[in-house]
Amino acid sequence: MERLKRYALTAGGLLLCLLTLAFAFSSATVVRAVADKITSVFVTNDAAHPVPVAGTLTLLGRPPSEFVTLVHLAPSNAGYLEQFPDGSSAGTDYVVPEGRVLVLTDADVVFRRGPGEAGMTVNYLLHSNTPSATGTRLRLLTTLNVEGDGSEGQHLQSGIVLSPGTTLNDNLPVASFGVATLRGYLADDNYLSFFGDLGR
Repeated sequence: MERLKRYALTAGGLLLCLLTLAFAFSSATVVRAVADKITSVFVTNDAAHPVPVAGTLTLLGRPPSEFVTLVHLAPSNAGYLEQFPDGSSAGTDYVVPEGRVLVLTDADVVFRRGPGEAGMTVNYLLHSNTPSATGTRLRLLTTLNVEGDGSEGQHLQSGIVLSPGTTLNDNLPVASFGVATLRGYLADDNYLSFFGDLGR
């Protein structure tokens, strides 16, 4: 009886070893098959093999076409010109389009006055002009360095909303080489009415 138990245990052990080897072999085969499939996969994004994109590309929830960059070069008498993604600029002063509002989110100003004004505190005033009103919308101050240069910038957390038809100008002297850059985005004009209705 003892000998029978020993044979049964030995046979069971051998069977377990055979099953383990069979499983290991089949797993290696599966892994090899998967690896073969992976090495034959390629991803590209060209005219012949475009990557499908669902929806519209957005930045901060807005399509790139909604973002606006405006630049005023002080040596020029021109006002704020829109600067396009390729670096070129519009030929006429920017006017906020009808049916839209411009929300300014950032302002950066470089002051270049020359050594004669070193140490002076200078300011930048941004003015908005509409058919019904003109107002100062932003003030920045800085102290010029020994070369008469300086810079100041501000991220406008709540933004400055400019109504349709608005144009912009500032107090940068034409004789200087200052540069003012404004950034923001366009939004539908009716969103102001929507929030106004909520407050009633």
